Amino acid sequence: MKKLLLLLLFHTPLYAKTITIAFMSDYQPVSFLSSTNGEVIGIEPDIIREAFSEEKNVELKFVGFSWERVQDRVKKGEADAFVSAITPERLSYAIPSKVPVFYDSYALFTYVKHPKMEELKKIKTVNDLHEYTVCEYSGSGWAKKNLVGKAKKIDYGKNVDMKVTMLAARRCDLIIDLDFLVDSLAKRYQVSESIVKLPHVLKGTAYHLLIGKKSPHKKALQNVSAKLKAMHDSGRINQIVQKWVSEFLQ
Repeated sequence: MKKLLLLLLFHTPLYAKTITIAFMSDYQPVSFLSSTNGEVIGIEPDIIREAFSEEKNVELKFVGFSWERVQDRVKKGEADAFVSAITPERLSYAIPSKVPVFYDSYALFTYVKHPKMEELKKIKTVNDLHEYTVCEYSGSGWAKKNLVGKAKKIDYGKNVDMKVTMLAARRCDLIIDLDFLVDSLAKRYQVSESIVKLPHVLKGTAYHLLIGKKSPHKKALQNVSAKLKAMHDSGRINQIVQKWVSEFLQ
C-alpha cells in the first residue's frame, strides 16, 4: 500500500513544476487569446510548448497581458518568463536563452497616396527616418532602442492593432513591423486598401526566451536552448511560423 501511495504521489500533476510564461494578448498571429476558449495561442506559444516538451515534470501555464504588463509580471516574479528581443533593461531582470525562439525582419508601410511616397520608397535603415512620424504601440522595446532619436516623432497607441488603424487614418507617416502581422490586421480592420508596403526591409530581430532572475526555473534554459537549436536545424520552427502565417492570410 505504501509503495502504491508513493507511486501516485510522484506521478500526480499536483507535484509537477509549473512554469508561467507571459505573452502579449493581442499580437496576432505571434501570440493572442483564442476567441473560443480564451487560451493563449499563436507562433510563440506553439514554439515554447514544443521547446519544453522534453522537460520532465514540467507543467506550462500560458497567460496573456498587454505588453507593458507582460514585462512587469516577470520583473516582479509574478511570471517566470516571456519572449522578446534582448535589451540592456531586460537583462537587468531576466536571463535569455542562448538560442532565439524565432527571427523576424521588419517591413515598412505607409498610407496610400502619401505626398512623399518616392522619398519613403528610398528608406533603407532607421537612420533615414529623421523627417517622419512613426506609429508604435506603448511599451515597445524595439521602438525605444531603434526609433528614439532617429524618427522625427513616435506616436504611440495602446496596442499593436492601433498602430495599423492610426496609419490608415494618416496620423503618422510609417509603421514598421512583421509584414504578415500588418497584413492580417489590415484585413481584420478593413484598411488593406488604405496602406501600402514599401520596398525595403529593415534588419531583423532575434526573439529569445527570457526567464526572470526571480524565477526558480532558470536551469531550464540550457535544455530549452538545445531543443530550440534542434527545432531551427530541422526546419520545425519555420513550419510553425508558416502554419500561422498561412492561416491568417487566407
